[in-house]
Amino acid sequence: MRTIERYRRVDHNTIQFNLTIDDPKTYTKTWYAEPRLIKLKPGVEIPESFCVASEEEEFARRIREPAARQIGKE
Repeated sequence: MRTIERYRRVDHNTIQFNLTIDDPKTYTKTWYAEPRLIKLKPGVEIPESFCVASEEEEFARRIREPAARQIGKE
């Protein structure tokens, strides 16, 4: 599987985020998420983040577990 995240500064206050997933074993064609616009707030910095194994617990708490609860409600 290949995941591509692209961030592009559209203007002074806006960043466009694009996500592409290419996995021929799982999908019949490349999957493209709808582009998202992120509005920046004056004086607020975007924190730097790293994708590392030591953050697995935080990822599970913030992302995986809430998503699993949503699936259980369907």
